[in-house]
Amino acid sequence: ATAFSAAALAAATLVSALAAASPHTRRRCLLRRATLAAATSTTAALASAAVWHAAALALASVLLFASSWDVLEPTEWGVVQNVFTGYVELDPERVFEGGRHFIWLRHSFIKFPRRLVNLEFSDFGRGESDQAPISARTGPDPDDKESGGQPIRLCVAFQYQIARRDVPRIYQTFGALHEASYLRFAQQAITNEAQMFTPRAFWTDRKKVEGQLLGKVNETLYRQGYATVHDLQLLRVDFNSNYEDTIT
Repeated sequence: ATAFSAAALAAATLVSALAAASPHTRRRCLLRRATLAAATSTTAALASAAVWHAAALALASVLLFASSWDVLEPTEWGVVQNVFTGYVELDPERVFEGGRHFIWLRHSFIKFPRRLVNLEFSDFGRGESDQAPISARTGPDPDDKESGGQPIRLCVAFQYQIARRDVPRIYQTFGALHEASYLRFAQQAITNEAQMFTPRAFWTDRKKVEGQLLGKVNETLYRQGYATVHDLQLLRVDFNSNYEDTIT
């Protein structure tokens, strides 16, 4: 109440002074008050603009920082690509494993599998086949050495894995489309190796056939595709029906 009374008294005093003053003096006083009010308003506007500018800058910094990260699953390797220039960092020491990584703005990962990957030649209709069964030919039949071997269709699956150190040269050689080449390499290796066995061996010595196919496919994929084949399964063997009738 005391403060209000003092303010009221000051206002009354000012009004009385203005009333008693000459018109020229009153105009100067009112002009000074208007100038002070305009300056105060301008200062407040500038302060408000500065606050909004700082807030916008902080938000932009947060968004840019958040955009500088990328994520790899635990089952993936990644090499960093500059999205603007297309440059890919191929230092083997800079191949990333699963996790969240700071790789700078406008960079992203080109991803490769870290786990065992299954590739399959079959027609089982399960949606898991990568290519149709392999058409090949066996070696000669001991009972008919003039035959030149029997036509055969092989359903085969194998599992490959990529080592961290080999990711850069796989990308340099195949880009991100290495599996099409792996299937082609494996098919050629299996076709060639099938000729080392008699027709009957595919029935009576299947484990040996599998083992030698595994060795040959692994050798070929590591030499040409820089991947290791850990296992191979001979899923099904089909001869022409007339030949199957003679051995079953």
